[in-house]
Amino acid sequence: MRIILLVLAMAVPTASAEVLFEAFYKIEQGGQHMGYMVQRVARDGNKRTITSYMRVRQGEGEVYQTSRSISREPSLSPLESVHSTNTYGTPLHTKAKFSKNKVNVRYTRAGAKKPFKTETIKLAPGVIANSFLYQQCDCANLKPATDYWYTAFMEDRGQVTTGILSKVETFENSGLTLHHLINDYSGVPSEVFVGGDGHVVAARNPGNGLIVYWVRTKDQAVGSMAYPTNEFTQIFGELPEGKKNPWFAVRNFDAKTMVESRPKASPRKLSSAEGKLKGSKPLPVRRKR
Repeated sequence: MRIILLVLAMAVPTASAEVLFEAFYKIEQGGQHMGYMVQRVARDGNKRTITSYMRVRQGEGEVYQTSRSISREPSLSPLESVHSTNTYGTPLHTKAKFSKNKVNVRYTRAGAKKPFKTETIKLAPGVIANSFLYQQCDCANLKPATDYWYTAFMEDRGQVTTGILSKVETFENSGLTLHHLINDYSGVPSEVFVGGDGHVVAARNPGNGLIVYWVRTKDQAVGSMAYPTNEFTQIFGELPEGKKNPWFAVRNFDAKTMVESRPKASPRKLSSAEGKLKGSKPLPVRRKR
């Protein structure tokens, strides 16, 4: 774990960074508490950083994923990212650094001085970092029942993938404007609920019953699971409070109830992205963020 934190610490935003967003999320499956996630978005000069920590139950134990992705303001073009996880046993770090038309990816196991794999991937114009997808997307101008394609670098895999995004509807809840979207980049589509500012409030996978949703406090998200405060301080620079988001001030807003109140997307919308590229449109990008 120490090596993972040292890797992340290399890119920790400075004390002068402006926190734009911070939130706690609870993860459930079949009504059972399966994990939690913490996410922060910060701006430091001409760089915007998304940092996240996710912890989930696996068998009799718990596993984690940490991620930091940095993009350049105001275009949000990717600059670098680092992702670490112990999901598959020995902790694995995936570090990427972008140049004009390529990305260099290094894969390193915990304790190793050198990466066990390095590759350079050529990039077509317009590739985005997956962490910034919804901040890039002009969700308000997506037309329902229309498929939009995008090409993103998946920080956790170190791969470039083409995905399909479509809108089910835009609706109001507790005075908030929310967009109900379908995102399919792996053949396992998920429903995503995004605020007008591009931050995700909740997501669900109709196939396996998994749901991730915003909660007001750390205790609601974490429950009885481990909350390693020393590691959080190293990753975020301080302990997150989870109050810097559009939903915290809305007293009667309940993200889980909101998700459960929305009809599930139709089977057609939940079909695989395979075959959808033909006739789809490029994903529109917001000009102001």
